[in-house]
Amino acid sequence: MDQKIRTAGWRVTGIAVIFCGLLSFLLSIWVILSKPAEIWWLGLILLPCSIVLLYSGVKTLYSAKKEKQLSDEEQKRILDQVQKPVNGVTSSTIEATDKIILARWMYSVDEWKQFINGERKERKTSVIIEIILITVLAGFLLHYNRDVSWPLSFSISLFVALLIGWLRYRFTLKSVSFSGKKMPEVIITPDAVLVNGHFNRFYGNNLWLGKVDVKDTGKMNVLEITYCWLTRTGETSEEIRIPIPKGKIREAIEVQEKLMAEKK
Repeated sequence: MDQKIRTAGWRVTGIAVIFCGLLSFLLSIWVILSKPAEIWWLGLILLPCSIVLLYSGVKTLYSAKKEKQLSDEEQKRILDQVQKPVNGVTSSTIEATDKIILARWMYSVDEWKQFINGERKERKTSVIIEIILITVLAGFLLHYNRDVSWPLSFSISLFVALLIGWLRYRFTLKSVSFSGKKMPEVIITPDAVLVNGHFNRFYGNNLWLGKVDVKDTGKMNVLEITYCWLTRTGETSEEIRIPIPKGKIREAIEVQEKLMAEKK
């Protein structure tokens, strides 16, 4: 996923947590001062909880800022290396210029459009399956754990599933979108993939490489990089899918081997 989208999500989460922390803090003070004879103890419980929320929100905002700074620095380093002259020749005429760049692939507009059309079909299928699973599982949980009626439980679950599915579909495609101002280009490094200027990190700062596959989708081959990260509910994963240009299948296999060797 585009690192700009990821850090923006962290910022939104941090701001939301800080907002909840402020509300909890004000409520705890009001309870302590206004109701000392009845539920003053509830204010004492809410007060440390609000402090924890505020700390968590500030920490999330700090992590987002740090991640953006690291991503910007790494992206600049990659672009500087690409534009650096080698033996009097600018690197725009060669494949890779340094060990930090494993591959640099250029595509025709038609090639990229073909890839995007295939991605839309692939993502739509996975999103539909995801929506069905979330709707069914969340519907049953709401009905049996919260004693919510069947129609209401499945309505709520369907709404949440559609929202999650739409956001994942939208953000995933945006991470590989093509503006049309330059030729489509992919730069692969041991830590990230730069897709048409979109910086997609798969290693570092709570991210680690899961696996790398070379897949034949029928009309074209795709390099699929799976990366993982930890959340409060456990480990989760996402894929970065990159089209392999014609004649580059051997180079793609070499990139796969180098990335998996880095993992070890």
